[in-house]
Amino acid sequence: MYIGIDETGDFKLDKLNFFISVFIRYKYLAEIESIFTAWEKSLPNNFKNPNGEVKGSLLSKKILEDFINNIIFNKYYEIRYCSYGVFTDQASWDHVTLQRKMTIEQLEAAIKKYKERGKQYYKAANQYKNMLDWYKKLSDQNILKIAVLGRTILDSLNHAICYSAIHKFDNELNYLEFKIDKDFIDKGAKTINWKEILRNQLRNSRQGLTILKEWDKNHPFLKTFIKDKKDDRVHLNNELKKRINFYNSRFHWEIRIADIVAIINRRYIVGKKCSSVFKKLRQSSFSKGLYDRLILTKPDSIYNPFESL
Repeated sequence: MYIGIDETGDFKLDKLNFFISVFIRYKYLAEIESIFTAWEKSLPNNFKNPNGEVKGSLLSKKILEDFINNIIFNKYYEIRYCSYGVFTDQASWDHVTLQRKMTIEQLEAAIKKYKERGKQYYKAANQYKNMLDWYKKLSDQNILKIAVLGRTILDSLNHAICYSAIHKFDNELNYLEFKIDKDFIDKGAKTINWKEILRNQLRNSRQGLTILKEWDKNHPFLKTFIKDKKDDRVHLNNELKKRINFYNSRFHWEIRIADIVAIINRRYIVGKKCSSVFKKLRQSSFSKGLYDRLILTKPDSIYNPFESL
């Protein structure tokens, strides 16, 4: 399964912002890509930017209805989605302040530990020193985005596991990949830092990862992504970090689908427009309500994830 992720909103004070994830079954990637790119090409040029990429914000109600009927509910396999919303209120900024403090302390502790272990760990110490310098310079908005994106990835991963298991295609989970629009991260930022921070956020989450009791040790998901299981906790290996990637949406159609789904969500939930379009789209949603509201509470830590390579 490929999961395309895009965001909408400026992440400024008292604004409702969203991350949207769309779920596309691996078996039908080529077929769905073909019908979606053909649909894009059929649109008039006035709905596209100079690069030929469709601008979702310009699409009319009629075109969005056509997108839902022919792309979301395509003839091969329905595309599902989930919408995660967060208000940038004072509680969110309090979370950011505490998260910044905790992450800096964890990185500093990890750097000290690796230096004390000797020369063979100097590379890890230097990597985390560079990450620490980068993290200290992040804006509050970006730290908030990391927190929300981390929750989005974990929730989406659990949805992918449960949905594929229910519909008997969880043997495809070893092909799982997250494709995230790179436009929302700082220009010139090293995506390796974002990926490492996100991976460690997942490893340290109290929410937990869904693992089916029916799976034996040779299940494709377990063999691909799980390092071991200790103290009733599942420990991820480095493979998931490799499968979380930031891309230019121009070259990755999964992200462009997420962008259009995000546009529909924002038009209705924030702008109170396109109610019939949103009503039809919601039939493919994993969210229980209009969207899943993420409430960021005080961050805590089960252990220091940066001390485990």
